[in-house]
Amino acid sequence: MTQAFSRHKPHLNLALLGLQEADRQQFQRRLCGAARRYMPHEGPTQRRYGWPALEELETPTRHFALSCNPGTLPNQACQMSGVDAAIVLIAADTPPEHSYAALLMAHHMGVTHLVMVIQHAPGKADAMHDDLLEGALKAQLDTYHHPAGQVPFIHLYDDSFTALCAVLDACDQLPLPERDLNGTLAMPIQHIASGSNHVTVSGCICRGAISEGHIVELIGSRGVQQAFCTAVGSFDKVLAEGQAGDQATVFLSGLNLTDVYPGQVLSQLGNLSCCNRLIADVYLPLPEEGGDGLGVISGDRLSVCIGNNLVEGTLDLPPEWQSALPGSRIELTITLECPTVTERGDGLLAFDDQRLILAGKVAYLLS
Repeated sequence: MTQAFSRHKPHLNLALLGLQEADRQQFQRRLCGAARRYMPHEGPTQRRYGWPALEELETPTRHFALSCNPGTLPNQACQMSGVDAAIVLIAADTPPEHSYAALLMAHHMGVTHLVMVIQHAPGKADAMHDDLLEGALKAQLDTYHHPAGQVPFIHLYDDSFTALCAVLDACDQLPLPERDLNGTLAMPIQHIASGSNHVTVSGCICRGAISEGHIVELIGSRGVQQAFCTAVGSFDKVLAEGQAGDQATVFLSGLNLTDVYPGQVLSQLGNLSCCNRLIADVYLPLPEEGGDGLGVISGDRLSVCIGNNLVEGTLDLPPEWQSALPGSRIELTITLECPTVTERGDGLLAFDDQRLILAGKVAYLLS
């Protein structure tokens, strides 16, 4: 890294949701290609390979890190830490219910701003069908407390530069998020690499700041390791200070590669801890929202996504509940198989295989 990272525009972290992984990757390539033509004086975008793959792109007033969020729905949920807004991809020839799981996931993981992109097959414009589809999606957005009147809907009838520029223009109007620059450092680790004398970890800084010379902790299920920060970068450019909202790469010394693993959180000394038992306030999605339609009982084991962690957890319902059916809201206890970094108010999703079973928030930490 030799070039300095410039903060001449506000930065947002943007995720692609909906459709299949191949469709999201293809749309990411097309949108970034349009951005290069849209802002040619900004130079080529810099791709950062990793998990998830990120693209750096710019519009007239915004700088974006666009993540494709590869993998299954549980893997996508684990990559939502620090996401400010999402582009939800919808196929016009599929029922709107196919997109409800993505909307529910975005709502419970704290993604407050959306851009809805409806992709049409070439030559299949149908104004009445478009109105019905958009109306169903707006009704569902209202259910998840996203003001439908403030969510832009863009219909793509082709892959032309003009059509993709409409998506870029909508992203350019997204509200700027509030950043907790003075909070204690928290950066969930999503990608790891090793150098000759250091280990590099990448992820989105959720709050706080980090710069060269800081002593930090890596907290995870296997305990706590201390390390020394030797440099901070973003998209292969040098950062004088990594701040909340940045997609940062942090160079650490004093560690072995085996000490670092996805699911850890980079933090200041003594500011975070792990928990393996918590109370969550959750909603059981209906089948049309991606739920399994069966409900849950005490003793059920699910894959629980908290932050960037996916761990096994066992449910314990209140005594007055023999079972909880889809559509219910309930406060229940979850015992995690291994300690996980979490805080009160964190988003929580639970899956059985690829089916979304629970969506909610961490209400209390028990141990």
